[in-house]
Amino acid sequence: MSKWGVVFTCAVALVWCMGAGWWIWVSPVTPSPPVASAGAAAAESRTFADVSAFGATPLVVPVVLAALGLWCAWTVRPRALFATGLTLAAFSFVTGFSIGAAYLPAAAAIVLAGVSSLSRAS
Repeated sequence: MSKWGVVFTCAVALVWCMGAGWWIWVSPVTPSPPVASAGAAAAESRTFADVSAFGATPLVVPVVLAALGLWCAWTVRPRALFATGLTLAAFSFVTGFSIGAAYLPAAAAIVLAGVSSLSRAS
């Protein structure tokens, strides 16, 4: 893959992370099924913003990692690009039961771009 192909791949990964973060932030979190009883109100759905103890930080971390990957691709730093992709993949794995799956495509794209950049550099 050429330098511009690597840069484009990382730019798409960054846009993906931004879109996934926005989607997670505004989408309703599905609560467990409510137990209906007479006169009881149904469970309200809340957004990630309402339930996150860390605020937007878990959604900003992948965006920052993807932006770092784009910078590494732009400045032709193949080892740093590969390491950034692995870091994003590790983040996706650790947060896999909540938000991590949304970032797996971006992590795969950055790792692929890193591997391609490493093979071109050697």
